[in-house]
Amino acid sequence: MKTIKPNLNHRFVQLFHDDRDLTDTINIMATRAKSVLYLLSAQFEGEDDNTLCNEIIYDSLISVICELNDIQAYLRAFSDSEKEFDVANYLKSLNAKNPR
Repeated sequence: MKTIKPNLNHRFVQLFHDDRDLTDTINIMATRAKSVLYLLSAQFEGEDDNTLCNEIIYDSLISVICELNDIQAYLRAFSDSEKEFDVANYLKSLNAKNPR
């Protein structure tokens, strides 16, 4: 089976500037998830007959779950990159102390 590796960088859009850091990115992702939840909760606050159908509610909840999964994946990738960076620096320091 052929492996498909889509470029999902559009999920982490640079909305305001190009030097976005991890905190900014996670904040934007969390805000998107909370926005969907606020919209969903609004339908339960009134006595309006214009309630959303179950399919829309389900799809909205799934979109929040996907956003949270993206946040976890982003943090996991960041953590892994930090570990790799630390190992690389450690190896460089060893080579500096013990040149060949």
